[in-house]
Amino acid sequence: MNKIGRLKKSRARWKEKASARAEEIRERRKSEKRLKTRIEELKAELKQLKNSSSTEKSPTTSKKSQIIALREAEATRALCVLIIVSTMIPFRAVPKLLRVCL
Repeated sequence: MNKIGRLKKSRARWKEKASARAEEIRERRKSEKRLKTRIEELKAELKQLKNSSSTEKSPTTSKKSQIIALREAEATRALCVLIIVSTMIPFRAVPKLLRVCL
């Protein structure tokens, strides 16, 4: 009778583990499905926003971004000159130094 009791307990434990595992898998599938639908909604919203922003762009915004880019370039050049003048670094080492620092 002892072996039969152990066998029944073992089967009961296996059944509990299997049902818990199945429940966990079901919940994971449900959450993945919810997340996928949310991702699709956000992608659609992003696409809509991109389309609306591209139609609303004016030529002045692109000029402003070009001005900012020029200012950054001027600042980088000035920084290079200051590094060369103030320290004993050769001109060819400046780009490496800028990659490390910036």
